[in-house]
Amino acid sequence: DERWRRVLLLDGYYPAIQPEFSEVWSWDGKQWERVPGVGPPARYVSAAVYDSRRHRVVLFGGRVGKKEEIKGDTWEWDRTQWRHIADAGPRDHPALAYDATRGKTVLFGGGKFPRISPWATDTWEWDGKRWIQVATEGPVGRVTAMVYDSKRQQVVLFGGVGEAPSRGQPQPHFNDTWIWNGKQWRKVSSEGPPARA
Repeated sequence: DERWRRVLLLDGYYPAIQPEFSEVWSWDGKQWERVPGVGPPARYVSAAVYDSRRHRVVLFGGRVGKKEEIKGDTWEWDRTQWRHIADAGPRDHPALAYDATRGKTVLFGGGKFPRISPWATDTWEWDGKRWIQVATEGPVGRVTAMVYDSKRQQVVLFGGVGEAPSRGQPQPHFNDTWIWNGKQWRKVSSEGPPARA
């Protein structure tokens, strides 16, 4: 949160061995502090980004509760309170990045439910009011991470892990690099660090 000048930590737990927390913590460079208030239901394998134009944390999807229900909810936090803004298709393990030039939160990949393909390959953007599907082609479906490159004004995706082609076979790991320019994905490299999830 650049206005507050703090790094924020949201949730994250493994339900089999840890209790569920619905907490926000902040780091000011010297110490952690719990931020008061109640947020969305505790979850894991969700994603969150900071929307610097609207000064909000955007949280999407993940798994909730002991039954690990897959969620497709979107929440926003303005440092005062959490608001449930919208619901979309359930998804876990999504990758999010905030495109500061265009003022959009970009979502790629993860697991869609009901599971109709190994991993999702669609790309969506959140403008603060609704999710809009902007692409169906791009990187192979995977669990990965993305970041916004402010110098080149593009989202960068590297590596990740896909779903095993069949039971008992290893999951494919990737070391390719893709960029999203707001209109389409483009593969820019198949070399670099070793493949990883």
